[in-house]
Formats: sequence, C-alpha cells, structure tokens
Amino acid sequence: MAAEARLRAMLPRRTLELQGSAAVADQFQTWFGDADEFEVVDASIGAIGGRLHLSWRLRVRSARADHRGWDVVEQQAYADTSDCIETLDLLCSGFHPEAAMND
Repeated sequence: MAAEARLRAMLPRRTLELQGSAAVADQFQTWFGDADEFEVVDASIGAIGGRLHLSWRLRVRSARADHRGWDVVEQQAYADTSDCIETLDLLCSGFHPEAAMND
C-alpha cells in the first residue's frame, strides 16, 4: 500500500475517508483484528476500466460480537494501483449473524 494511500468507504451507518497507509491498515485491524476465527467464503479479483476490482465474503467469529455464532460480512472494493494500492473505494455490507442469513 502506498504511503499516502487513500480509503473511501461506505459503511452501513456512515461514510469514512482516511489518508495514509497506517490509517488504512488500522481501519482493517479495527474491522477484523479481534477475530477469534476467520474464513474466506468467496473472493474475486478483476479489472474494470483500468481499476482493480476486489470482492470478498468472510465468516468471522469474535468475542466482540453480540452473540456466540459466526458473522458474515461482504466488501466490494475498487483500487487504483501502480506498484501498490494508491486509492481504495470500498462498500461494506456490515457484519450480520450467519444464522439470520439462513432463516
């Protein structure tokens, strides 16, 4: 990630703009760093109009959750890159209890 990388994110309850690789890495640490278990359910990488397209769906179990089960979260991102990520525009589904998704 470029030293001056920029993240713009649309989250379920707010938007977020961060500048700098440390700030971006810290945000991903906030989202996923306390996971007790972590599983990639699906992921893809492609390109559209010169931008890198990334998507992932994860199962995450963590002590911070309101329940004891798994949460599912999906994120879609578009990145501008040279040798590394310079900008990342991300859309997040939020964390949802897996059991509720199967009901």
